[in-house]
Amino acid sequence: MIRINLLPKEIEKKAAVKERIILAGIAGVLVLLIFFGIWFLKFAQVKKLEKEVRKLDSELKKIEDKAKKVDEVERNKKILSERLKVINSLLASRLDYPKLMETITRPDILPPRVWITGMSTKTSSDKIEITFQVQALDNYAIADFLTNLDKSRRFENVELSAITTTKVEDTPVRTFSIKCFYKPERGKNA
Repeated sequence: MIRINLLPKEIEKKAAVKERIILAGIAGVLVLLIFFGIWFLKFAQVKKLEKEVRKLDSELKKIEDKAKKVDEVERNKKILSERLKVINSLLASRLDYPKLMETITRPDILPPRVWITGMSTKTSSDKIEITFQVQALDNYAIADFLTNLDKSRRFENVELSAITTTKVEDTPVRTFSIKCFYKPERGKNA
């Protein structure tokens, strides 16, 4: 079929320009729709992430509160553990001094011609440092006492100080001090 155009070229150009404007408008609207669609998706993602961050922050706060409670429990546990060590130490050493006195007064340790006039002690974790103030009737009694202390497995590092002689009711008495360490017997059968 043959086409005959009776319209002037100016009208045809105007129609073509009009079509281009409409196409450009449609393209612009499409670009704007795509832009706003992407913006809306990003906005929705940001809101979703903000909501997730708030949720994680609240969970973190709960976890921090629990961590504080755990730290407090750990501190209390440590304090109680230290107290338990002290109690166990006291229980383990509660019989040290009675056993020390029993050991010192046994005849195989303290000879009959020797008597203790004073005693001072200093306790460490496994030993008791003792300083005895002692009087004896003769040098043989002093030697027997020192020998007995040395032979005993409970006493170590026995040191004798200077001996002085005084008279008590016309009897010469030797006065001296002995420094040594006492190893207490500890354990279930102690």
